[in-house]
Amino acid sequence: MSVNRLLNMYEKKNSQTKTQTKKVSTSPRYNHTSQQTRSGNNQNRSSENRVSTNKSQSQPKRSNYAQNNNRFKGVNQTNQQNQRNQQFNKPKQQQPNQKKQFQKPKQQQQQQQKTKQNNNRFQGVNQSNQQNQRNQQFNKPNSRYQPNQRTQTNKTQQNKTKKQNNKVRKSISSETGSGSLENIIKQITSLGNLNQYNLNNQKMEKILFLKTLASPETNPFEIVQLDYFVIEKDYKGPKVKNKRFDMEFFQSMLIDFQEGKMIHKRYIHMILFKFYEIILKTKNVTYIDLSNDQEITVVGDLHGQFMDLFQILEFTGMPGPNNQYLFNGDLIDRGLHSLEVVLTVFLMKILFPQYVHINRGNHESLLLNLTYGFYEEVSQKIGGSAFPLFTEIFIWLPLATVINHKIFVVHGGLCGKYGVTIKDIEAIDRTMQPVQDPKKSETDLLSCLLWSDPGEFETGFVPNPRACSVMFGVDVTKDFLQNNNLELIVRSHEAVEDGYEFMHENLILTIFSAANYRGDEENFGAVVKFNSNSEISFHQFESEEIW
Repeated sequence: MSVNRLLNMYEKKNSQTKTQTKKVSTSPRYNHTSQQTRSGNNQNRSSENRVSTNKSQSQPKRSNYAQNNNRFKGVNQTNQQNQRNQQFNKPKQQQPNQKKQFQKPKQQQQQQQKTKQNNNRFQGVNQSNQQNQRNQQFNKPNSRYQPNQRTQTNKTQQNKTKKQNNKVRKSISSETGSGSLENIIKQITSLGNLNQYNLNNQKMEKILFLKTLASPETNPFEIVQLDYFVIEKDYKGPKVKNKRFDMEFFQSMLIDFQEGKMIHKRYIHMILFKFYEIILKTKNVTYIDLSNDQEITVVGDLHGQFMDLFQILEFTGMPGPNNQYLFNGDLIDRGLHSLEVVLTVFLMKILFPQYVHINRGNHESLLLNLTYGFYEEVSQKIGGSAFPLFTEIFIWLPLATVINHKIFVVHGGLCGKYGVTIKDIEAIDRTMQPVQDPKKSETDLLSCLLWSDPGEFETGFVPNPRACSVMFGVDVTKDFLQNNNLELIVRSHEAVEDGYEFMHENLILTIFSAANYRGDEENFGAVVKFNSNSEISFHQFESEEIW
């Protein structure tokens, strides 16, 4: 059976399914429950942001605009209907050069009566079109129009089409076993090297996506090959020289991103493959020791706001021995340019592997990517075949970083139990997805590192309003710092008005780098710098992101 026919069968079968569900891999590394955390945006906004939403009144402009469009559509439709009805009621004007048709007086009277009856029976644009067709048949000489015969012919045609469709379905079921969507996917994924087929890019990406979908236990980097993506002759974007990335390519890529352009899919997959090789060599906890004049900039949540990242690079400069970076998770989702942000950070890591570090955030997970926009953005901009590669990369990101053996940097916070040590974090299997069960996530160390929040109370733990992990008190913070000989915890995960905020007797620092978060918050973005003496300095900025 040909590849094109298999893809056509898949499209037909997929369109027949009434319930549109997103297929999620079921391997242990992608394991999660179907329960959505933080159901709806209202619950999430109340728990994730402390900033007052004064710009919320400007948000409904889009809905009003849509309503006006619907109103204008209704006016246009009624105007068109009135014009058509006027044209229908007008007597037909005969052209001077047109010959008159011979009709008997009795026949003309019968036609006029039938047209009057039809005018009363049919109203609306579609019905008037049908009426015009019938009147044309009435005006023909010696016409024998009988409505009953027409309805009978329609029924017979419908029965013929049903029989033909049944034959097609039987042929599909005989060629693909039971004819189910899963069997069609299995046949598509059993194809060998795709280069032997003459396929366009869309069909190639569809097959690659179905291959990763049907084999969740298989590493997607073993399925996708760079040879599948050929650079067209008319491509005018940045180009890689000698199969190696350099600063010239990086700067050209940033310019294209600013102009709303995207680099070629082959280069995107090259970045993912190279970054994957680097990230596999990292551990759960990264240790950074600064000396002399060295500094490190900790960047909080960016959430796809590329212009905020561009501002940070302009102010702080490119990475180097004296200017290191630590991105503390949540690079993606919610914003409009998550792909641009994550590709920029990944390429920085490729070019400066010793001076760029990345922690995993709660949005670097499969369920949230399917829910909060990253999957849709990747599919629209570069195709669905790249999404499983991102999912595989995210589960290998480090969980925490220790700076100068004094500062502990993590995306969320601490666990819902006392006595946790860094050795416990180093022993975690980080290739798992966070636990989505609220009760189980309270003591699951991986979920707590990504999801928990400090609470404004002294002792103990309470359930987190995010419906995942916990909120912890001041005594939990002191217990963790004392057990691990640390002085400060730096975390992100929460929008704060000034871009940074101290809590728990100045033992916890929250840093958030997405200014004017989601376009409706009036918060600053901020980054924090640490030098070799662990001295702190901040840089605040306003957003230039266009929503």
